[in-house]
Parts: sequence; structure tokens; C-alpha cells
Amino acid sequence: MDRAMDVIPALRDAEIQRVVCGPISYTPDLLPMVGPVRGLRNYWCAVGFGYGIIHAGGVGRYSKYF
Repeated sequence: MDRAMDVIPALRDAEIQRVVCGPISYTPDLLPMVGPVRGLRNYWCAVGFGYGIIHAGGVGRYSKYF
């Protein structure tokens, strides 16, 4: 947390009470699941990324082709 505060000084004033490191979701083949959710209008799923938010920009750009 100290390292994060060095990188993002605004975190020092955020009054963070605790940090939780939970499980990371992976798909069996390590490929993410991306696409519209059946039965829910305008709702998209983008889960199971092995490296978290680092893929967000690419997935957002790619999803326009669906």
C-alpha cells in the first residue's frame, strides 16, 4: 500500500481502512469471456482476464465489432 501511495499521492488522504486481496478469476483455457449477455439488453460481459485491467482498452475497442 505504501508503494501505491508513492505512485498515487491522493491515496494518502483516502482514509483506506483495510486492503483485501481476493481470488482472481481465470477461465479454464486462460482466455477471457467477452460479449453481450443473453437476455439482458445493452449488458456486456468482460471477465476472466489473466492480467486484470491492463486489457480494458483493447477489449473496449474490440467490442465495437460485435
